Amino acid sequence: MTATDTKDTTLAALAAHGWNLGDTADALGIKRDSLRTRMKRLSIVVPDGPPKMRAAPVVEPAPTATAAQPTTITDRKPKPKPAPKKPATFVVMKGGVRTVRVADDHPAAVAAMLTKELGGATEATPTGLRLRDPDGRTFATVLAGRAAAHFFVTRVPLKVAKRVAGDLAGEWGYCWPTARRGSATLRHVETVTRTLVRTLMKLAVGHGVDRRRRRGA
Repeated sequence: MTATDTKDTTLAALAAHGWNLGDTADALGIKRDSLRTRMKRLSIVVPDGPPKMRAAPVVEPAPTATAAQPTTITDRKPKPKPAPKKPATFVVMKGGVRTVRVADDHPAAVAAMLTKELGGATEATPTGLRLRDPDGRTFATVLAGRAAAHFFVTRVPLKVAKRVAGDLAGEWGYCWPTARRGSATLRHVETVTRTLVRTLMKLAVGHGVDRRRRRGA
């Protein structure tokens, strides 16, 4: 085969494959580098610029599971706003540098309000809120918890408190500290009623406050 035939064969193969060197080299059974060397040796120049390269095969992406679309804000139900907390304005303990306040609807504040409605009075002290009957005698001292009140009933034994007022809401127990076991405490009272205040008032007067006065008479 002469050089002319080789050049004609190469030009024909290039034209048939759109001057794509990769496809032309495959058709001629030679490597692409060998085709470049032959074209240089035979002075074959690509008419429309640099030789075209074989297009890279298009690889279709593998199908993937469609991720669940996040719920848009408009699809979500708005969260209910928490009820605003009532300001703590009612003083239940005061003395020295310490002052404890609760909201007006706290059980300790309700107990103070009902005591005044029954003709009594209140006094915030370093040990708690004292409740006084219409005669000025302290019948209970209130200690305010987070959402409940504890009533320390003045000088009333626990057995007597359970026997006389065992049906009141709350839990009867000894006062704090336990060394003072002569008085009972009605603990964890979350709902204070007029009946509860009146019962504690009668309990202290009939079985506690007046007891020592009768003995000394």
